[in-house]
Formats: sequence, structure tokens, C-alpha cells
Amino acid sequence: MKKTIAAALVLLSLLLFFCSCGNSSLGPVDGSSDFSSSVYKHINNGGINDDDGLPYNVDAITGATLTVEGPGVVTSTPLSIREVENLKSGIVRGSYKDKAGTYTYEGLDLYHLLENMSDGDNGIRLTDSAYKVVFKNANREDVYTLTIEEIIKAHEEGRPAILAYGIGTEDGSLAAPFVFDGAEPGLHSLGYLDKLKNDDGCIKLAVDSKDYGNGSYKKFSNVAYVYVCEEKEPGFKHSSGEGSPYNVSRYNDYIVSFRGSALGREFDLTTKDLEALVTYDKKGNIEKGGIGYSDWYSLANNAYWYVNEYEGLKLYEFLQYLGMPDAETMGLKAARTTLVSFIASDGVPANETFSVDTLSYPDAFGFYKKNAKDNGDGTYVSSNADLVKLGYPILLSYGVNHYPYVIQKTDSAYVSGLSNGGGPLRVVFGKTQYNHPNGSNQIQYLSEIIVGSDVLYNTHKYTDDQSLGSLAEERLKISVNGPDGKLLFEKEISVGDLEDIIYGDGVSGQEKRSAKVKEHYEINEKCGIYEGVDMQYFLMKYLGLPGTNGTVTFKGSEESLTVSLEELFIKGVNKSLGRDGIASVIAFAKNGTPLADKDKKGYVKSIALKPFLKSDPSEYEVDNEGGPLAVLIPAKDMDSTEKYLAGLKEIRVELIPDSYAHTDGEYAQYKERSIRFYGEGLEKEAVYSIADIESKQTEVKTADILMMQDGGKYKIERYRGIALYDLFKEIGINNNAGDVTVSCADGSSRTFSLLLLKKTYPLALPEDGQSIKPELAPAMLVYGKGDTEKDRMDGTPLTEKDGGPLKLIIPFD
Repeated sequence: MKKTIAAALVLLSLLLFFCSCGNSSLGPVDGSSDFSSSVYKHINNGGINDDDGLPYNVDAITGATLTVEGPGVVTSTPLSIREVENLKSGIVRGSYKDKAGTYTYEGLDLYHLLENMSDGDNGIRLTDSAYKVVFKNANREDVYTLTIEEIIKAHEEGRPAILAYGIGTEDGSLAAPFVFDGAEPGLHSLGYLDKLKNDDGCIKLAVDSKDYGNGSYKKFSNVAYVYVCEEKEPGFKHSSGEGSPYNVSRYNDYIVSFRGSALGREFDLTTKDLEALVTYDKKGNIEKGGIGYSDWYSLANNAYWYVNEYEGLKLYEFLQYLGMPDAETMGLKAARTTLVSFIASDGVPANETFSVDTLSYPDAFGFYKKNAKDNGDGTYVSSNADLVKLGYPILLSYGVNHYPYVIQKTDSAYVSGLSNGGGPLRVVFGKTQYNHPNGSNQIQYLSEIIVGSDVLYNTHKYTDDQSLGSLAEERLKISVNGPDGKLLFEKEISVGDLEDIIYGDGVSGQEKRSAKVKEHYEINEKCGIYEGVDMQYFLMKYLGLPGTNGTVTFKGSEESLTVSLEELFIKGVNKSLGRDGIASVIAFAKNGTPLADKDKKGYVKSIALKPFLKSDPSEYEVDNEGGPLAVLIPAKDMDSTEKYLAGLKEIRVELIPDSYAHTDGEYAQYKERSIRFYGEGLEKEAVYSIADIESKQTEVKTADILMMQDGGKYKIERYRGIALYDLFKEIGINNNAGDVTVSCADGSSRTFSLLLLKKTYPLALPEDGQSIKPELAPAMLVYGKGDTEKDRMDGTPLTEKDGGPLKLIIPFD
């Protein structure tokens, strides 16, 4: 914390100089006694009573959890009642008054919980932005709220807020731990004492609400969640709040595809598109009658129950909006056999599927409360009393507890105490029965939703649209000439063959992920979500191009386009969205529909939708002109322009000699010089000549690297070479490999950590205010140098004058 609890105490001491130690007449709380054998504790089977066999020390109670969570803690931490009662410090006892009367309570000082329990992997650590604590009961209902400042103040004034596990009379004649149930018959009613009213446990918040908080806490209540908040919540939507770490293209423009036989086509929609369908009235509530929905859902995995508030779209209504018939129109048989399935971004289908009939019936899902008698061993038999409420629609959710979802835990906007990863869109659903592990089966990293049988409407080859399907047989000619100008090979493939690089039988998940591109492209008026084959994958992996030094010419139906191979392979940007890392692509689809000629059958301008509210868009734009294949090359930086070619017919590659290599003239004398790789960290010894390294044309890279000069200034210099770590991998590197020593011809040497050589570095520092990430490069063994003012294909081999003929360069970190 920037302002830790301890630091805040210094500020409070100035206030306390002018204040009494609280205005309560109940007196200070005892925190100095030894409470290890206390009769207030469940673990001691406590209670001052004639019956020594009361069921307090049972797993159903001592194994119950108090969860410290929320955006204000570093990580969510469940604490069992047993752990709390076994603490050697932080336990206090004192008199507190609520609506039920004045009693003595024993438990954990909340200040100690938040400030002094940070040790270990599961320690409780506040974030810099922790501001207040909301106490929630077992049903996740808010009980009371205290700011961090108030918690400090109560502790310092000797009247701490405590999480009490037991209660006793003021005179000490009777005490007992809390139980869950009261006088109602059942296992835990055996421990209920009417004189103490020790039900509604097994942890209660006891605090002088008159002095700390807003005074609304009249009757002490059970607490199951200590939810630590920030002062302000960003809201559920990623698009809320300018400057928010959630309001960025990485989340707003994340694409989810919806297709299947029950929809009749594919729709590619972004997080921003989906969130726009949830609108609010003047009071800030979701508009009734629309697709939006928000509610508290109870969830559980195999060991842990929890409750969160989610907001998103009712999936059943949303699919109707896209054109799916409702269950009644579909008919009972079809509704029960038409399945809705989900695919994650790694291509793996989710375990859960739902029929349209189930989707249409929210009462199939409920909110269940974990019963106190359930000790988690599978023997508990549920009753209707455990069901709180039915009627929870399956939700396409973009946020949890007023925070948007992010993707990875490593994202800067990830809130570990909230666990808001696995997004930006997830599928959330209630329990179908008490033991349903719905929390374990929530669909994360959502990428595709298939409604009915999976028809690849986004391809010419597999769509059921005959006018588009006929284009699958159109041919693409490919020819490759070597550095000597002679033809190396030529090939001809169909549009369908190209699509099968991604969707063909036998294509592995890894191959599909490497080959497939589905991204926003900004091509003048041709902006949209295009899908196709990654250009580098197509040329290098699919065709087996033997080098990257040369040019490629694309010929379309009306014009041609020539670029260098290296330019083609550098990832670009979408300037309007601020997205980087966009690959050049041979596209076959736009906005979920195969590309076609605008003047022929198969062209689709837009698709009619079925709005629920007037604010819902009534059309989905397609505009699939430019096919059946198109080339899209994104801008390489904010100052360059995009390139686009419609109606791709032919690709011609011209490889040229590597001008950086030591092949001709005075430089040829260096090509047989060698470099030796040896040591225990490698599986074998290897020797490479410079010619060997320069021959690896599919692996070499030209990089404009930020170099530090004398005097602390920086300069960008252009080099061509190969990643040193790639050579280690080619030779074979052991798991226990340590530091790397590099020796030079003059007898000097330097030692580097393997991690330093493996790491990638920015090739240049981004300019102020520029959000685009710079290209990265690893430590490189370079053999040639170029001029940053000239063409990237023009270079000169390194000699001794340049520190060559081989030189190790680690880009500036």
C-alpha cells in the first residue's frame, strides 16, 4: 500500500491526541491475555454448560471458510475457522452491544487480519488502492462497511472491529462458540443456547457501529466474505471510463464468433459490440425487455463455494437477436437436440453444452446456499431448503463484481483478489442442482459459440451458400525464383485448398492457431474483421520458402502489389484502434462471410437482425467485396500506410542474394571462419562456419536495434543475424544450463546469464504518448550491417573493422 495501515497510524496519532479513547461506555477490549484454551473456540469444543458433548468442534464448522478477497487484496485467501482460532496473536475479547443486547465477544481483530497476516504464499496483503471493507454474509449479502481508516481508528482506540467466533455473558458465567442454526431441529441446533442467541454463525462481525461506520449495523450478523474494495469501481463494461486500463483495444476489440446451423451464417462480434447491447435507464438499471442482465450467481468448484455479481447478455435472447428461432418455434424435439457449444481461444471445446430448450428455461438454474451440515465429503443429501431461488439465465458475461474481465493473469489490469482473468468474455450459469460444480465449468477465454451443427459459413469450401461455394475451385498460381533467377518451383492451389490449411481434416490445433488470422484491418473504406491464412505461415511453412531475402509480387484481378518479404513478415498496427502485432494475411472471409465479387452472386451488404429494443442495431454489416481472396498488409507504424489487393490470382516470389552475407569478393575470405559451441550446458559440441550461419535464411532476421553510444546517447543501427538462443536449441541445450561465456579472437571474453540471452528486448523505445508496442528481438549473433536510411535488403558484411565478421549484440533493455 502507498499508504499502509501502519503509516496511517502516524496520522491518526495526531487526531488521537485531541480525542478520548472512544466514546463507548463498554470499556477497552482485552488483547493481551492467553486465549489458547478459551471456551469461546470451536476447536476446544467450548462452552460453559453442563453438557460437555456439544457439537462445536466438527468439520462442518471448523472447516468453514472466511474468505478475504476483492480488488483491494493481492490475492483471494480463504481462511478456515480452525485456522483463525489457532492464531497465536490478534485474538481479542470484549463487550459489544447490538439490538440483541450486550454480550462479550471473542475473535480476531480485523486490523490484525489486514495488517499482520501477510506472511507465506497465502498471506493477506492489501494493494496500494485498498480503501474500504465490505462484510458479506454467507448469501453474499452486504452486512456492513468500514473504511480502512475506520478499522485503524477502532483498533487504536481500543475498540477494534472483530470477527467473533464465540459469545458469552458479561459476567462470564456462560459462553459458547457460534453455530449456524438456531432453535430449529438439526445437528447444529444442539449447540444453540437460547440465553446467548449464539446462532447465525460461525463468524460474526462485532463492532461499535455508533462510532465506526455509518451506524446502520443494528444486529450483528454472520460474515463469510471480507471484501476489500478500492474507493471507486470501474464498472462492468470495458468501455466505461476514458483512460481506464480496461478501455483498450486488447479487450474492446476482442472477437467472438457465433455460427451454426441454427443461425444459418457466422457473425463476428467484438466485446465492444456486445457491451453496446446492454443499455441502462435513467436510474442506472439495465433496461427491461432487452438482452442485458445482471444478478448474483452462486457457484462452486469441488471444494469451495462462492457468490459473485455478473453482468452481460442473456445468451438465449442474444441468439434470437442474431436470428435463431425461439424454442417454441423450433419445436420441442429440435429445441432439445439443437446444442449450443463453446470453444475457447486455444481451440479446445468446453465441457459444458446446453440445448436450446435448456437455454430457454432460466428456471433450470438456481441459487443454492451451502448447508452447514455439508462437510464436503459427498455424504450430504440436499433438501429444498438449500435452494434460495430459481430463474438464472445463462449469461454471456463481460464483468464480475463491477470490474471487467481481462484475459491473462499477467495483464496489468488483472485484479488477483477478484480473479477477473479468463475473459474478456465468459459464459456464466447457475446450479442445476445442489452438487453441480458450475464454478469449475464456467467457460473462459471464449472464442466461438456454435449453435446446432458446426457449418463453416466463413469458408467458400464448406458454406452451404452455393454462389459462394462455387468460388472454392478458383485457382491461385504461385511461383518462386531462386537468388540466381532460376525457377525453384511453381504450384497451383484452389481457394478451398487455402482454407483447408486452417480447417482441413487432420490439421492439429497448434497448426490451426499458427496459420489462422482473424483480426481487424483498417484498409480505407474496407475496414472490417478479416479471416485468412497468416502470410508468413503460408510462404514459409506451407510452401517451404528457402529464404526471407527477396520480394513478393501479388497479382489481382485488376492490379498488382510488390513488397519485400521482410516487410511482409513484420507485424503491423491498426492505427485507429491502436492495436499492434497484426500479421499480413491472405484473406478469404470478411465479417464472417466468404469474400466475393461485388457485382456477382454471393455479395452480402448486410444481414437483418431481430432487435429487442429500439437501441439495438437492426443490421449486421458484412460488405464482403474483394474475393474470393484478398491480400491485406497492415501499416508497419503510425506513419506508414496499409496495403490491400482484391481478387488475388497469382503470387510470384523473387529471392535475391543476401547482401549482408560473406559470399563474394573481398568478403569471401571470412565465410569459412568458424565459431565453436561447447560446454556441459549443451548436449553436444558443435562448430558452425560463418557460411553455415548465413545459410540459415529462414531463421535470420534484420533488426533495427537501439544501441547505446558513448556519452549515454542512443542510436538505431541495423544488423542482420540469427538469435543466439536458437542456435543453442538447434544443438541441444540442457535443462540445467547456466551462464554462457563468449570468447573473442583477441583472447577477451565475457560471461552472460542464459536468461539474458534468451530474453527479447524492444528494438526501439516508443515515443512519448505512443501506445504501440515496439517490435522485440533477442540477443543476436550478427554477420552484416545496413544503413537505416536505405532499403532493408541492402547491407554489408561485417569485417574486423566493425568488430566482425561475427558479433554478439544484446538489444538495449
